[in-house]
Amino acid sequence: MKKIFFLVTKPPFKTENVRHAVLHAVGCYTVIDEEVEPVVGFVGKGALNCVSNQEAERFYGIESNGDEIKKLLLSEAEVLICEEDVNKFGIEGRLVDAKEFDVDTEIRVAPFEEIQGVMKKCDHLMVF
Repeated sequence: MKKIFFLVTKPPFKTENVRHAVLHAVGCYTVIDEEVEPVVGFVGKGALNCVSNQEAERFYGIESNGDEIKKLLLSEAEVLICEEDVNKFGIEGRLVDAKEFDVDTEIRVAPFEEIQGVMKKCDHLMVF
């Protein structure tokens, strides 16, 4: 099985880049003929996409990235967020989850060094 790492580095403001990353990751389960396992990592300002209760629709007229991340958690894909960035931005305890759908899969907070290790084990890397 091949692994694709989707690295999200851009903040959630006025862009749908993250939405595209998540849709591609979820698509690995549904539209690709061969077996592919997606892994999604949020680092740098990209970690801000994982803050729950954002109001992108109200302010920018685009769908919230939180809703897209919930879809990713529903797919049970591995989702990582950089621990150093969670601490830097003070977003611990405010991360998106999919508990309202009775899904136990959560965004896993991991040190950047661990995220790099996961990236190295993947066959492909896509940066958003």
